[in-house]
Amino acid sequence: MPVSRIKSIIIGVLVIINLLFLTFIAIDHTAENRARAEELQRITELYTKNGVFLSRDLKLSDTPAGRSWPRSIQAEEELARRLLGETSVSDQGGSIYLYTSEQGTALFRSGGEFEVGLEPGAYPAECTEAAVKRLMHQLGLTAETAVITGDTARAVQTVQDVPIFNCILELSFQEGSLLRISGRLAASGGAPAGSGGMTCASALMRFLSLVLSGDVACTHVYDIFPGYVMNTSVFGAVELQPAWKLVTDTGEYQISAVSGVQLT
Repeated sequence: MPVSRIKSIIIGVLVIINLLFLTFIAIDHTAENRARAEELQRITELYTKNGVFLSRDLKLSDTPAGRSWPRSIQAEEELARRLLGETSVSDQGGSIYLYTSEQGTALFRSGGEFEVGLEPGAYPAECTEAAVKRLMHQLGLTAETAVITGDTARAVQTVQDVPIFNCILELSFQEGSLLRISGRLAASGGAPAGSGGMTCASALMRFLSLVLSGDVACTHVYDIFPGYVMNTSVFGAVELQPAWKLVTDTGEYQISAVSGVQLT
């Protein structure tokens, strides 16, 4: 048999194998979606029986894996440099570092809290959603769309597009320049560590139990989505624990995907 004929047969077999593989993936994905839809329907019926309604647009999402990393002094130095230019650093004790320059000061604590104060005009920036987004990129940070209120902005930091619920950046502006930025810093995305924990369906059931026990009062759940809660050790090591946030008619509630407790 000619070599070209053999090559054609091999290529044909590989194409068939790939098509079968893609078909199996599609079938598995369809079955998973059907199972989730059925599970959500059962949960919806249970909620309705207890006088609480789930939005029709609500979907069951995947639980993110936990993450962890050590404190990064280098990342803190880089953030200070990007805002203040060349700086001098002094150890304040208790794992607190102060960076200073002619443009302002930056203070970093081991728990992730930080505060940067700038001289007026030192860092030109506007207080708009688009400008804050560009600013985050310039500083090497990722965050959700900022909420603007007058001359201040608040933005929740993210890791791989997943929000860190308690890592909120607050920015203050004046006459076209950034005056202050503070909050908790998630300076690294770390690596996934371990399983995600409580599923979205389990979080919904846990929340319903909180409603039935009287710990939470609401009649409508509009959405539920995954995120993280950041915990730090006394040495600055960071741990991101997966959590769920529920948006309801009486406010927003968070449930730990690790312990199932309601977070404040």
